[in-house]
Amino acid sequence: APHTESQLHFLVRHDVDPYCRCEAGQQLLLQAVLNAVEQTLAARPVQFQATLAPTFATLLESPVTDPALVAEMLMLPGQSYIAEQLQSIQPLAIVAAYADLHRHMATALHEHWSNIISALTPVAAYEFTSMAAGQRRLHGLALTYLADADAGQLAEICKTQFARADNMTDSLAALTAINNVPGAARDELFAAFEQRWHDNPLVLDKWFRLQAIARRPNALEEVAALMQHPAFTLHNPNRVRALLGAFTVDNMAGLHRADGAGYAFIADRVLELDRLNGQVAARLASCLTRWRRYAEQHAEMMHAELERILAAGNLSTNLYEVVSKSLAED
Repeated sequence: APHTESQLHFLVRHDVDPYCRCEAGQQLLLQAVLNAVEQTLAARPVQFQATLAPTFATLLESPVTDPALVAEMLMLPGQSYIAEQLQSIQPLAIVAAYADLHRHMATALHEHWSNIISALTPVAAYEFTSMAAGQRRLHGLALTYLADADAGQLAEICKTQFARADNMTDSLAALTAINNVPGAARDELFAAFEQRWHDNPLVLDKWFRLQAIARRPNALEEVAALMQHPAFTLHNPNRVRALLGAFTVDNMAGLHRADGAGYAFIADRVLELDRLNGQVAARLASCLTRWRRYAEQHAEMMHAELERILAAGNLSTNLYEVVSKSLAED
């Protein structure tokens, strides 16, 4: 039988088996976010259990001996994983519930995150050991939580870390943490990162990807603008995956905008790409083909875009197969 909530709290605090402990932590966070989705859909104020944050605080209080495990336990379940748990996917309710839980964990554990950041700020020259990698991971996670608890303090920390970084991991962590914080500091760091790495295609892909998944109200417009960037081309499948693919997979709020603009934008890109590479076009279209899993207002708009793609005619075999199959199951 599945564990009760109080058993899960006990396991997070005391289990000696790291796997069971991690599993219990993830179950607690998943339950919390699913409850928040329910409250959001019922238009009730979202509330989290009073015991939730204190249980996770215990992981951050003692000197952290296994930072990689603690980082794993404190990362929220991904939005697409949350969606898989629902009968009918309500993407915007998931986005709102996720943001609420993230803010709750950020503010309730604010002091702990600040302590982790001071304790684990990279000072020594970069070395790759599993301990150092775990510490970097936990430090990076603490920064993303601090973004929700104190954006001003975070911006200062990220600027300092970026200026000092002697490796890509640390400068990328600074960018990742500030990604969802609007303002001059974010723009400066993204510009400086691009300047530093513009000759390295793999690193530039990461730069495109981060902007594609940013949780910002105008994410869609920013992705469209990045397509005009001199380093972007539809002829490069990796670059397409980094910008458009990442947007469809990891920007639920942008893709599933209530006005349907996200779906229309992707359908247009799919048609453009199909003339260049049918396989890449078909893969990009797959974010629309699971329309049946979505709540009615989203399903209808996704279905309409698939019909528009099909009606364009002259499709590659790959794209035709994916789209017609998804529509034929009516």
